[in-house]
Amino acid sequence: FPWLKNLCAECGAAAMGMREEIPELTRKRVLLVPLFIGRGRHFEKDVLAGEGSLAERLRQMGYEVSADSRSLISRFHKM
Repeated sequence: FPWLKNLCAECGAAAMGMREEIPELTRKRVLLVPLFIGRGRHFEKDVLAGEGSLAERLRQMGYEVSADSRSLISRFHKM
């Protein structure tokens, strides 16, 4: 999603895929906002709480992590 990465960069944010290397961030507080998946076991395991989850990887790098469980796509489309 190069267009999303560009848009985020313009706003001072970062967009990344789950399997991408975590970029160096300028702030120590991170808010994770999922693009598509915002609930369920997959979200919990891969993004929030599982061993090797994105949140855990960020915490190990010294970031303070919180998450918004409502995905961006759900904000614009009725599911």
